Amino acid sequence: MLRRFFTRKQDAKDFRDRVINAAARLFPDLLITASPTQEEVINAKGVQLGLQNLETKFNLSDRSEKTLEELVREHFAVALNAEPAIPDFEAARPLLRPQIMPPNFATQAPIVSYPFGGTLAIGIVFDDAKSYSYIRREDAEKWAIPDGDLLQAAIASFDEAIRGKTKMHFSEKENTKWLGVETKDGFDAARILIPGFQKFLSGRLGNPFRFGVPNRDLLICWNCKADESFVDFATSKIREDFEQQPYPLSPNVFEMRPDFTIVELIP
Repeated sequence: MLRRFFTRKQDAKDFRDRVINAAARLFPDLLITASPTQEEVINAKGVQLGLQNLETKFNLSDRSEKTLEELVREHFAVALNAEPAIPDFEAARPLLRPQIMPPNFATQAPIVSYPFGGTLAIGIVFDDAKSYSYIRREDAEKWAIPDGDLLQAAIASFDEAIRGKTKMHFSEKENTKWLGVETKDGFDAARILIPGFQKFLSGRLGNPFRFGVPNRDLLICWNCKADESFVDFATSKIREDFEQQPYPLSPNVFEMRPDFTIVELIP
């Protein structure tokens, strides 16, 4: 275990150095430095950029230097472009979306956030064709919208935008009922926040039911009386996707209770 830990730290450092070298070739006028304390973080134009998602995408690719440069160019767009202007609330409302996120997002920047389970958080993003940005605390204060109302507005807009556009896989066999959502639109996990969808899932799976959000592009749900073999499969799938896929969220299982509160079942 200890050997694997140090190997992982060295691999992260080596990948970080490759990213810095590639970025230096692509953006010779951009000052890029390595974080002195975190192997998977670099600083560019005053912005901290985590490399975990970039490394995961690279490892899932052909791992060529050309592919690395393409991924680095995409990843650095956030540092090379100015912070997108957020319009007034009524103009922004149709493009507001809730997003489940790791809690450290809220500690790295002054963004609006809400707790989700025991280890995750919910942010609100402004998602248009040109930009994807988290709503900052200063944006919410400018709008003078209470936090609770802002979250509900984002969920309502999200619900309206995806209605009829959610591809689901449903199976029922003996004691096991399960449903998966994997549309790859960046908000699969966040669908669990929509009240109407929660009621739909409860109607199919019973209530309480359990679910996993290993990354933002997968939601898998099942009934509490599912066969042990399926539960073993589902929990293994959640852990595997959390470790291997981009935008990881949690390896844990969550439970939707009859009053529609969400509880994280931490081992």
